[in-house]
Amino acid sequence: MTRFASAAFLLCPLLVLPAGLSGQSSGLQLNGEVGFRLEFIRNEFFVESEATLEDDYRLRLRARLRVGGEYSVSDEITLGFRLSTGDTDYPSSAWSDLDDDFRRVPIAVDRAYVNIQPFEPIQLRVGFFGNPMFRATEMVWDDDVSPVGAAEVLRFGNWELVAGQYFLREMNSLEGSNVEQSFLLTHGASYTIDGPTTVRLGGFHYVYSDADVIAQALDVGLLDADFRTNRVNPQFSDIFFSYYNILGGSFTVSSGNFRVAGELSVNTAYGKDATAGAAYADPENIAVGGIVSYGQQDEPWDVQVDLGFFHIEADAVIAAYNSDNLQQTNVNSVPVWLRLALPGGAGVVWDTYLQKKIDTNLPSPGGIVHGENATKLRTRVTLHASF
Repeated sequence: MTRFASAAFLLCPLLVLPAGLSGQSSGLQLNGEVGFRLEFIRNEFFVESEATLEDDYRLRLRARLRVGGEYSVSDEITLGFRLSTGDTDYPSSAWSDLDDDFRRVPIAVDRAYVNIQPFEPIQLRVGFFGNPMFRATEMVWDDDVSPVGAAEVLRFGNWELVAGQYFLREMNSLEGSNVEQSFLLTHGASYTIDGPTTVRLGGFHYVYSDADVIAQALDVGLLDADFRTNRVNPQFSDIFFSYYNILGGSFTVSSGNFRVAGELSVNTAYGKDATAGAAYADPENIAVGGIVSYGQQDEPWDVQVDLGFFHIEADAVIAAYNSDNLQQTNVNSVPVWLRLALPGGAGVVWDTYLQKKIDTNLPSPGGIVHGENATKLRTRVTLHASF
């Protein structure tokens, strides 16, 4: 596919917008959330000794504010938006630190989209929106990350089919140096079995035409942030070692108060090269994880307990887009959640994560390479309210 053909492929859905912008309004529906979190982290860099690293624990207060809404132009067309706190360079988290210098927390456009449903089974999404792919967990794609582009959703019977065409970098020419555009193409299918026990099974595919633009856009340098944990080329700090063509599957099983969710991801475009060093000798392309839950959150004072395990190798998924709570990649993570529903749509969550690096030859958060592999502990208490 040429760059002009692929660009036209992405832009074609936009051409249908003007034809449907008619009809009577059915009103604007607003929603939002306010959350406060107290977080304690120990051995953040997977080392215990203060002599090695001074920052062996953190205690911080964080906040999240989200306000969004949808406006129905007609029965076929809906406009939506969402504003959110969060570091704009950190797409997988909307939480902002509350510092001791009392700085204002920035708020940015988190979503802006048009949903078009010309007839019942088909929906077209255009803009900046939540990933519509069925996901049992956030191991591959964090719920906070909103891709830009277009997606098509087809529902018939118990089947749901999804295709997405997202921009990673626009086509551009700057000072005589041509810069090729880059895309993320996604495909997914899921099937739901209804009954006293509800089962949903799904498969997914994420293919990146040029994943290096993510590394370059995040300005990885020496991997100096938590979410930059994919392997990079040992000779170039802003080029990934592997390509990314990710296949996988998800499932959920729900029965009464019990729920089980699981996910498997395999990067079929991994790289390996023993001559580049121990960190590159073997493929790091598998991620697998799951959660077992008991309880509900339907009524005030309902309690829910979740226990999970995740094994996410360094090149299994794109670290910038998967769960920041799970430490992104190159980690074995055991999370525990305790949730208490409060009156008025509020709730309290106490969650704790025990984490170990998989490969000590790869950088820890902060870009630090250290042979020690102490257990990282992250425990948090979050109070949130929604409207």
